[in-house]
Amino acid sequence: MTNTEEQIIAVDLDGTIIDFSWATYAGVTTFGLVDEAFVEQLRQYHGAGWKIIIHTCRLTPRIYEAEGLSEARMLDILTRFLRERHIPFHNIWTGVGKPVARLYIDDRSMRPDEFKQRSPRL
Repeated sequence: MTNTEEQIIAVDLDGTIIDFSWATYAGVTTFGLVDEAFVEQLRQYHGAGWKIIIHTCRLTPRIYEAEGLSEARMLDILTRFLRERHIPFHNIWTGVGKPVARLYIDDRSMRPDEFKQRSPRL
């Protein structure tokens, strides 16, 4: 079975699992409110055998290094945050590019049909 056939969901952190706004952003180690309905749905998928990969721009070196953190420290902070709130996950993506998954959930994405109908003036 290839990765695209496996039941894997890649989920962005900010704006999906947790609330995010640049207006209230207080640093890479500060998190917004958890969307409990979203997390409950993740639990349903997890219980049905789906693997959940968390991806986030918080693990971009220029972001965590600007606050004097290492990748290892930022991973520790993220892992603790997810576990303390019982948010299911199998992995936190640290690779380059996007993880290979069957489903992608991201607040900044759009479907191809939506893109074709959209003006370049966002």
